[in-house]
Amino acid sequence: MKKICYLILTLFSLSCSTDSNESVNPEEINSRYFKLIVDNDNIELLNDSSLGNVDIRVTKNVISINAQVYFGPTLNLLFDKNGNFCKGELLFGGFSNYKNYINFPSNYFECELIKLDEVNKIIKIKFKGKLYADGLNLNSYLREIEGDVNSTFIYLDEETPINFDSYPYYDNIFKNRYCKAKINNFDWNAFFIDSNLTYTESNFTSYDEYKFIINIASNSEIGSQSFTNSSTGNYIKFYKFNPQTLVFDEYIVNGTINCTYREFHGATYYSNFGTFSFTATNPSNPSDMINVTDGSFRNYQQY
Repeated sequence: MKKICYLILTLFSLSCSTDSNESVNPEEINSRYFKLIVDNDNIELLNDSSLGNVDIRVTKNVISINAQVYFGPTLNLLFDKNGNFCKGELLFGGFSNYKNYINFPSNYFECELIKLDEVNKIIKIKFKGKLYADGLNLNSYLREIEGDVNSTFIYLDEETPINFDSYPYYDNIFKNRYCKAKINNFDWNAFFIDSNLTYTESNFTSYDEYKFIINIASNSEIGSQSFTNSSTGNYIKFYKFNPQTLVFDEYIVNGTINCTYREFHGATYYSNFGTFSFTATNPSNPSDMINVTDGSFRNYQQY
């Protein structure tokens, strides 16, 4: 039978400055807490704050939570500043043993961002979800995670790159890649990039169900071109993840992509910069139409 392990890490005031002269009620500070439930066969935790520590940081774009249990697991979670779950992992001995389901991650991990006070550096957040032994297999062994946080945090005035790649050697190039757009007038920003050593296309995803694939041809000239699903030169493919079938459904696209600059990295490696806009239509439901505007990107390809 699984044992439900309950850890309460009582947090004291973190040594960080505020952006104003407003003071925080001392009683409020003393009421800070971090409650974590890990459903697992192999861990036994006591209700004792000496068992671990918590580090919560907020940057311009994300909320980062790190809970370390002494002689036990380490939990790392990332949320955007609207409270959308981006990624998580549960580590044992420095290895990432359990991670979130990689496709449409916010659909499989709940979050309620109750308060984010960037003046007094206070956050209240609840989360609940599952982390899997195989991030591509919902049937793999899993751990159920649940947390209730009322804490101070450290603010860092910087953007946090969270598109971790499989090959850290190339990180200086990879971390500067991006894909941004408005999807039906809502801002969309890629958080993850699917990388491999062939780099024939760039796959951009986020915490939600959308995926962009961007390709710039090796002989592409600077300038604007139209594209559709049948294009083989410069093109963008657009997908929406289906939680019922667990696959990305490809939409019919019709739009324009503008290659504005190409940066040479040596050998046959290039970064391509550009802008785009298009309409995407569900082939199974023509009334399901998505407008993508104000798009911009930097990808990385080998030719």
